[in-house]
Amino acid sequence: MAEPGAEREAEDDPGQRSSINRRSFVRGGVVGAGGVLVAGAVAAGLNSRVTDVSGPMEPANQNLAVTAPEPSGEDDSATLAALCVGRRDVHLRSGATYVIAARDAISGTGFRGRIVGNGATLKFAYTGPWSESSSAISGLHDVTLQDLFITAPDANLFSVFRDCTNLRLDHVTVYACSPKLTYALPRDFSAHRIRWISQGDDPPVIDGSLYVPDAGRFSLTDFDYDAGFTGRTGAIVSAIATRTAPGTTVHVANGRAFTADLPGHSADGFIDIEPVGDVPFDNVTVRDIVLYNTSCYLTGARNVTVDNCTFVYTANNSSGRAIPFVVYNNNGSRPPLGALTVRDCRVEWTAGNPADQTIGIMTYQSHPGAVVRFTDNSYHFSPAAGQVAQDLYWVKDGAPAVMSIRGDAILEVGDLAHSQALIRTDSTVRRLMVREMSVSGTFAQKLRAGGDGGGGDGDLVVFESNDFTGATFTGADSVAAGVTLIRRHSADNAGIEY
Repeated sequence: MAEPGAEREAEDDPGQRSSINRRSFVRGGVVGAGGVLVAGAVAAGLNSRVTDVSGPMEPANQNLAVTAPEPSGEDDSATLAALCVGRRDVHLRSGATYVIAARDAISGTGFRGRIVGNGATLKFAYTGPWSESSSAISGLHDVTLQDLFITAPDANLFSVFRDCTNLRLDHVTVYACSPKLTYALPRDFSAHRIRWISQGDDPPVIDGSLYVPDAGRFSLTDFDYDAGFTGRTGAIVSAIATRTAPGTTVHVANGRAFTADLPGHSADGFIDIEPVGDVPFDNVTVRDIVLYNTSCYLTGARNVTVDNCTFVYTANNSSGRAIPFVVYNNNGSRPPLGALTVRDCRVEWTAGNPADQTIGIMTYQSHPGAVVRFTDNSYHFSPAAGQVAQDLYWVKDGAPAVMSIRGDAILEVGDLAHSQALIRTDSTVRRLMVREMSVSGTFAQKLRAGGDGGGGDGDLVVFESNDFTGATFTGADSVAAGVTLIRRHSADNAGIEY
């Protein structure tokens, strides 16, 4: 993502990228417009349930547990700001709805502790002027929100949370949320047992997306996103233009998105790792998740691992493609990709996948020198008339140094890809190794080595121990003029000898 006003670089059409406008936004300090609601003496109705004696260097409200009064029925911003100070737990009334209508309602109050909802709802309802720095809760450290609902159906905010360090969400349900949920987090974020749901009367803009912090650890576990998505940027977990500090990690595990398979439940990317600058993420792990009608953008990390994930594309796919793995970064300055490993994943394209959602396995672009491994993945096609496929494993410019495909199974592709190659390299992979694959269907070629992305010389191309008995290749493998490959080919069932 570029800075506001800058022209975006041409993306060379990475797998028919979505029409969702993946806008760019400035990350900056919170503007004080609207005023911080300073915690005051809103003591009426506070029920101090635990009181510890304060030490000589501790504020007087240290280690309190307080219960909020019943909601006012209007704007509860001042009441909550007065409660959320110092180190304490704030308990909301069970089942109540608290309205936060102020911008920067809880901002820089020194609050460290928990907001325990007991099933209550925080409704964000700011309607003042919009700006890219507008949020409702900002500048807090070591805060947990637990057991509550969050909604912001028409809030004129860019994000609900901003500039919060070590923010934790536990057992939180989000619905009808127009702004982003988090943005511009300096360090550390975790969400556990978080759900995004639809209640049937959603506003035109539904976002609720999560921002990956610049430093520390991002963790999203035991989650379920089953709402529409029309956010201003195209991913639910976004690291677009993140300026990454050394050692930053991303961990996403044990969840699902869009599995209800409803119209509008689709997104350009479930996760989009596109950092800016020279420093990559240390590790990005995506594990044990089920995704419908969306993709994963995976770049800018020393190690990216996608393990035991399921992708399904149906008639409700409006993401812009039907390609699970996209290696692409639109930033002019981008950190390198060290290694990408995709293993034990399953991808299914149903007969209903729309014709304008192009089918493929991987689009790879502009990350030279990486090591890419696909191991023991399975791909099941149920194509219908009119569906369109690209070359299945497609390397455009900036090829990886090593690409290994081992044990992948491509099932029932039919003649969907009859005019496409199984593997296409527009820039040359230095070492391409394909072993123990099982492939059925009709393809134009097994390998198309072209020069459109820069070409180059390959040190080694190996095809061995593959089962191509169910595959038909209507043309011989091709190598463009100016491209040199050193090729070794053990006799496999394709019957094609180099």
